[in-house]
Amino acid sequence: MLSFAEVLAKAEPKQHKVFVEELDAYIPYGDLTLEDFAEIYDKKSNPVELSTQVVFKAWRKADSTVTLEGIRKKIAVKIVIKIMNEIVGKVLLAGPLGKALGVPSAEPSTN
Repeated sequence: MLSFAEVLAKAEPKQHKVFVEELDAYIPYGDLTLEDFAEIYDKKSNPVELSTQVVFKAWRKADSTVTLEGIRKKIAVKIVIKIMNEIVGKVLLAGPLGKALGVPSAEPSTN
């Protein structure tokens, strides 16, 4: 069993990458924290804006040149969705965004 200090030492946010076929390249992104999620959810109420903010925050953690305007206005939605699917995964869909999109919630744990 790990102590909290050991978890903190091992759970540092990491950088990842997703391959985007349309660009024939990898896009880097960083792990989001609970603080990131709280900030995003506090300010956004519609699912599209929540998703956009998640992509922006995660991508910007790995590449400081990423802009919200660039994501919104200059990148094809199929590319943004590919990145979003990789970043969002099951974690975000289990929360308020998943509910807004009609994703069924998981059964409660019996442990």
